[in-house]
Amino acid sequence: MTEFAFSKISSLAWDQKNTIRNVRRNKYLSRYIIESHIIILICTLIYGAVLGYYVRGTQIILNSLKIPILYLVTLYIAIPIIFIVDALMENKITFMQVTTLLLLGFTSTSIVLIAFTPLMLFFILTTNDYSFIVILNIAVSGFAGYFGIVSILSSFKRFHNKDTWSPSLIIGSFIIVFVGTQLAWALRPFFHSSTNFTRPISGNFYVALARLAGQNPMVAVIIIGIFLLIAIFITATRLHLDSQDAKKRHRKIESKTKSKPGQIKKENKNINHNMPNYPPPYYPGAVWNIPQVNPVQPNKK
Repeated sequence: MTEFAFSKISSLAWDQKNTIRNVRRNKYLSRYIIESHIIILICTLIYGAVLGYYVRGTQIILNSLKIPILYLVTLYIAIPIIFIVDALMENKITFMQVTTLLLLGFTSTSIVLIAFTPLMLFFILTTNDYSFIVILNIAVSGFAGYFGIVSILSSFKRFHNKDTWSPSLIIGSFIIVFVGTQLAWALRPFFHSSTNFTRPISGNFYVALARLAGQNPMVAVIIIGIFLLIAIFITATRLHLDSQDAKKRHRKIESKTKSKPGQIKKENKNINHNMPNYPPPYYPGAVWNIPQVNPVQPNKK
């Protein structure tokens, strides 16, 4: 199953242009949805099990269930809102297409999570600092979520080829962030041993994060700052590459619109050579070499 998931990463995440083209044509939507669910489930299950290893015991099983629930429920809440807002903007997109595009974005998030899983496991095995592990997990999750949102924005931009997707995606991005963070707070504990699946709902994620950062501010600033710098660097690099691609496409369009004189002369020569010497009205597309006769100048006396 794991080998199947990783074999599909290249076709879903890295071949995004072809994938978006197929989604626009309503091709392979069911296959994309099933494969994206499989990748998200496997990646989030492994990441959750690694988080549970900090406490060990039954928390490994509980966390391996909580993390997939966290991402999939957030996704399912965001899908109808983005679809309705997108439809109000008069964009021609179906519910299946919206679902597929959002699933592809969450697939990118899951891939980033699984990439940082060895890092999380390393620090879990080498440190017992609770606040450090929690802040590191928040930074990794936020970094992965950032990539997911960027992927969703890019997918919708390529799908619509215009700017009317912006309101729906801005609203959807805020919903994904706030629903995801609050749902993570509702599904706690992740780093404490508990016989219950969740704790009673109390407080708020952002108040708890501020309190935790206040206990160890230097660690919070360093970890979050490093991930913000990485995100800024990657965003700037991606924007630069997109601008380079746009310039290349513009040059190709210009080269196609400009005609080549040598080729046209050769084609005209072939036409003159092969076609009979009939008057021009019968062959209006031919090029006729009509000699120019200088007018007779009158003799000046």
